[in-house]
Amino acid sequence: MLTPDDDTATQEAPAAEDQSTGSTEQSTESTESTESTESTESTESTQQSTNTDTPTDQAEGQQNSQSSENSEQPEGSGNPPADNAPDAQSNGQSTDGYSDFRKAILAQLDKWAGAVEGTDHFDKDFMAPSVIADQRKAAGKQGITYTTCIAFQQRVLNDAAAAVSGSKVHTNVVGTLAESRAKQIDGAWHDGTPGGTDRPTPGDIYLLAFKETPAMFSHVGYIKSITVNSDGTETWTTVDGGQGVAGKYDADGNVTQVGKEKLAEVHRTYYPDTDLIKGEANQGGALRLLKGWVDVDKLVD
Repeated sequence: MLTPDDDTATQEAPAAEDQSTGSTEQSTESTESTESTESTESTESTQQSTNTDTPTDQAEGQQNSQSSENSEQPEGSGNPPADNAPDAQSNGQSTDGYSDFRKAILAQLDKWAGAVEGTDHFDKDFMAPSVIADQRKAAGKQGITYTTCIAFQQRVLNDAAAAVSGSKVHTNVVGTLAESRAKQIDGAWHDGTPGGTDRPTPGDIYLLAFKETPAMFSHVGYIKSITVNSDGTETWTTVDGGQGVAGKYDADGNVTQVGKEKLAEVHRTYYPDTDLIKGEANQGGALRLLKGWVDVDKLVD
């Protein structure tokens, strides 16, 4: 994910959809993995795929975080519980009745949660130090910050798809293109709605946007569980890339902040009345709009 390093309002035009044929689905019988890097001038590409037909054009809009958002709370939605400490007991949801693909995603979340940059689990199994450094340097030339949220979302989707033999999975429903591509699949996309009662299921992909500018992508990750709190708010436990400390470079390629990113569980307070949810620490932690989510079962043909 790319985020601006200051409060200057900047937004790039969204990248065009991939028009190539045969790019919307992937056979999970193929396990060859590739990585592609796209110019961070207008996009961020962090896709790691299990099929060479997977599209390489992953766009991510450049984001800005308004400092005044950091202390904002939606009106009429109750006070949030302490960060990372749900005030309701975990629902301990059973996976009985879940599809094999959904179970595979949840297994991937358990596998990766807790991986920290600087350890073999992160550096060797997820993203090599040279790769993440190159991404950060490229972002630094534009005065923006690279994080691994899209790379993680893509990796989990690809690895879960590879675990489901004999099925075809739409593995290009990723990052800023997740919404538009999910909308091309019947029943896959669900809009976040103030006061709505529809909720994602564990394993689903959720997207956040900036609340004043809903067209601006903020973050993507996976739902692990949802619990209802006594004040009417909800605690959404998610598993996400882009946690920990984002590494930063200036335009000349000098390190300005040493990175130590994590793939981690995050407890986010969701306010149903306003459709707002706690955002990313690397973006200041301000409230974000729940743009919607992808029903991952619909990605399997």
